[in-house]
Amino acid sequence: QEAEIYYGIEGLETVFYEQLRTLNKGEASYVIGITSFQDYPKNIAEFFRLLQLKRDRKGVKSYFLLSEDARGTFEYMKKSKYSFLRHIPYASLVSINIYNDITIIGVFLSRPILFKIKSKEVADTFMKYFHMLWEQGKE
Repeated sequence: QEAEIYYGIEGLETVFYEQLRTLNKGEASYVIGITSFQDYPKNIAEFFRLLQLKRDRKGVKSYFLLSEDARGTFEYMKKSKYSFLRHIPYASLVSINIYNDITIIGVFLSRPILFKIKSKEVADTFMKYFHMLWEQGKE
């Protein structure tokens, strides 16, 4: 098991470009806790928009559990054939991103803080949480 902390837009880029390099076509990432596009600082919102375009080009699937407040605010996700969205009654600027044996807990304020945990057990626990919420989510 390993844990690392990343700060700022540089940390954001490091963590998520590593994810992009790691995941292959057809593999997926799972995200819990996205609020409205307008709630994020512009540079962070734009980073994630561009990241999704890169995931799409690579054929990486993304499953998003967004808040009801986010309904209709992430048009680029809705247009992507690799993005799958459901909405839950929960909004937060803290999100959980899971892929393989990696869990990223991101606090997306003006200067992001990201906690990256490499642990199959932790990732499996969060995946169970994701699937429970996915079943309750609404398209």
